[in-house]
Amino acid sequence: DQPLNQWTPLWDEYLTEKICLEGRGDVCITHCPTCPEGTPPEAPLYRCIDCMHPDLYCKECCVHAHINHPLDQIEVFFWRNFEWTSLQAMEMFSFVHQFLSFHHDIGESCDQLQAGHVNFTVIHTNKMQAMDVDFCGCKDAMIVGSHCQQVLQRGWYPAMHKEPQMCTTFHILEMFHIMTLQGNVTTYDFYSGLEKLNDNAGLLKIRDRYKAFMRMMREWQHLVMLMHAGHGNDAVRSVAEMCPGELGVVCPACPCPGINLPADWDSSSLEDRFLYILYLAIDTCFCLKRKLVLSKAKDPGLGTSMAYFTEDALFRIFLLTVTDQKEMSTCSSLAILDYANTKFSHDYGAMSLSSSMRPPTRRRGRGTRSAAFEIYVNMDYILGYLLRHHDPQLYKFLLYDICCQWSRHLVDRLKELPPGVRLTLVLSLVRFVIPKLHIFSHKLLCQLFFSLNYTPGSACTDGKRIEQPWASIGPVATST
Repeated sequence: DQPLNQWTPLWDEYLTEKICLEGRGDVCITHCPTCPEGTPPEAPLYRCIDCMHPDLYCKECCVHAHINHPLDQIEVFFWRNFEWTSLQAMEMFSFVHQFLSFHHDIGESCDQLQAGHVNFTVIHTNKMQAMDVDFCGCKDAMIVGSHCQQVLQRGWYPAMHKEPQMCTTFHILEMFHIMTLQGNVTTYDFYSGLEKLNDNAGLLKIRDRYKAFMRMMREWQHLVMLMHAGHGNDAVRSVAEMCPGELGVVCPACPCPGINLPADWDSSSLEDRFLYILYLAIDTCFCLKRKLVLSKAKDPGLGTSMAYFTEDALFRIFLLTVTDQKEMSTCSSLAILDYANTKFSHDYGAMSLSSSMRPPTRRRGRGTRSAAFEIYVNMDYILGYLLRHHDPQLYKFLLYDICCQWSRHLVDRLKELPPGVRLTLVLSLVRFVIPKLHIFSHKLLCQLFFSLNYTPGSACTDGKRIEQPWASIGPVATST
């Protein structure tokens, strides 16, 4: 690397400049450069490491310069080195209420101040710090807003919705959201890094805010999802009035009459029918062991049916009517069915139904597996729930690892579903196939009847596109 080789002779130069910033640098003045003329000069001992210029100022000038920047990191020169301090310790509390008070311009004072919580904690990108804050308590509450609204209007996200005691800035929530999606950074590691910024030696006792930060992050991600769906511009409906699946991203390539298909698609010839096939891949994940120790009371969901999952309440009501269904396999090497009927099978699965050609999961195409013996019932419900939102005249490919067993009596099982998901499946428009990765673990008869290689219209798909997102979803799942 040529730039790196050119840098090595500059070791001393770079090291010297870095060490200079650890001390006073080339500052040789003995009085504050910004103190008004005619006032007694004070010693410049304070500097802000977040501002561009590392100049030293007196306490009063430093506080005045940070009225609108209360989260900046301030250092004070003590004896021979700089020590971290805070604007709270520098008696900035008299200015902070101007920052938090709603409908008051900078420089204006509020005569109805309401004191905030003692040691009000704010988590920012530089560190966690305690502050003294005052809220506006003017009589016109409709304009002022609650304490929660006041901090939100200033770009702070409250951990509590009544009398907030802790906030995070929007900036750090946006940062963590991108980092966890791009780098699979967990909430625990990110929060631990913030603690290290406060005290890397572990000498200070920092109050644990991990659970509160995780809760705020979940709420933030849900709000971002609502904004991306454009629901913030809906002046008619509230969030609670949204339809199931409304937040899900529609696959732009899957056939949808009236959107991406020609007007005469249903009268196309047999040679062109493959252009309008709906490929649906089915898969199950059995690694959600955390489900065994969680509940709605401990870990409630946020809009669980608004995007990709089926309506949870209706689904659980339906499961109460389901009796034990022993699923015995007539095909070799299908351990999933034999394992499902043993005492070692636990309730920690989830099922997904998505396009086998493209990555997006189908809206309303996910569900939880509530019991081992209900593996068929779960997938039947999800399939019926999903197909009711597609044109019944579309030709469909259903790809499943155990398609040779699951397809048996499927038509009859779909007719027994609840009215909201009950479906009459036309077998002439459906082909059941097994993905190429699993086809050779089946009997020879299954390889002949359910192989993609022998199915017209399958092109070169392998049917395992649904499993590819697991590689990225798995690490991201640990962020919660």
